[in-house]
Amino acid sequence: MANNKLKYMETQTGIFQICKCGVLALLLSYTAAVAADCAGPVGKLGQIEWITAELRFCDGTNWQILTSTNTATACTQSGMIRNNSGTTQVCNGSFWRDFTVSTAIGTCTPVGKFRYSTERKWVEFCDATGWRPIATNGCVHGITTYSAAATTTFGVPANCTQIIIKAWGAGGGSGGGGAAGLTGARGGSGGFAEATVTVTPLATLNVIIGGGGGGGQGTTGVNSTSGGGGGYSGVFNGVVSQANALVMAGGGGGGSDQGVAGGLGKGGGGGGASGQTGETSGTTTGGGGGTGAAGGAGGTGGVGAALLGGLGANWIFCGGCVAGTGGTPGGGRNGRWGGGGGGGYFGGGGGAWRLGENASGGGGGSCRLTGTDTYEEVAVYEAVAASTEIDYAASAGVGGTGVTNANGGAGNAGRVLIIY
Repeated sequence: MANNKLKYMETQTGIFQICKCGVLALLLSYTAAVAADCAGPVGKLGQIEWITAELRFCDGTNWQILTSTNTATACTQSGMIRNNSGTTQVCNGSFWRDFTVSTAIGTCTPVGKFRYSTERKWVEFCDATGWRPIATNGCVHGITTYSAAATTTFGVPANCTQIIIKAWGAGGGSGGGGAAGLTGARGGSGGFAEATVTVTPLATLNVIIGGGGGGGQGTTGVNSTSGGGGGYSGVFNGVVSQANALVMAGGGGGGSDQGVAGGLGKGGGGGGASGQTGETSGTTTGGGGGTGAAGGAGGTGGVGAALLGGLGANWIFCGGCVAGTGGTPGGGRNGRWGGGGGGGYFGGGGGAWRLGENASGGGGGSCRLTGTDTYEEVAVYEAVAASTEIDYAASAGVGGTGVTNANGGAGNAGRVLIIY
């Protein structure tokens, strides 16, 4: 993540501006869907507006003229700004409050404090209920969050030309427990990808929130099946295709069934630049992780492809077997006797199977990054990627958990945030 810091505040040709890393950004208005405090025009505590040829600040009751000074003056008027030994400060009517730089989000104190959020890349104001973003160049900032598996759209707001995208891929399903006392192997968790990208105001972007892979069939005999791969999550500028991908995070691979004691076979974690290879069990090879250039190799299952995981190794005979379904949307593929590959920019390969042994896990899919301030992280088996990230929600993208002598657990859906 970039650490852009506000460097100074100034007026230029009658317009109040801030400078962050050399780029001047116009402060137009404070934005919050709350009741008004000031009249003529209507405004809320902390709102900044250009009124009758003056830049004014709502102090909770009246519009006060924003003034600036480099002297050690007393704080007597809300909205006064000064440079105090190199620190920009704003007067809240009683005390000078530092204009700070911070990565924290959530509640705030004291009222009247301004800061530049390096996490959100916008200027915020504390209004006693929380940090509220100030519009920049007419872009009214906010966050849209998607947490359920779906294919949907995002409309870029007017005047907004940059967005931050954060995406977590979906988890793969676990394998079924196929013999007395055995538990299916865990599905791989989803990967993480983040970037700041340039967009066109009022454009419509397509958003995919990956679906979790289904759990494999469990039995008390030996005809258990492996879990399906999880779907990728991503945002696309146009129809869903590799060419139009702005940001994608790979889905985790499906975990293998457990029909023979002592088996392994976890699904590989989603990418990341590359997905993780599914865990090998005995002499059966896990499906390879997708990369930025090619789909993951199949153990003896299918090879991953553009946006699609590979199918798990096919059964030679299996009366009444039911596959662990691939995560949809997002290109996860079915687990049969081998774990299904996770979806991604390139999908993971399907896991292998060998007669008399347990199957192996499917590989995770890869991510895609464009723009600037990029970051990616691959999941490691069931350990979800970027789980300490400030916008992560508990359980998003987690791989399915195996159940003894029963069907495997499904993986969890991915997650997408768009900060504008």
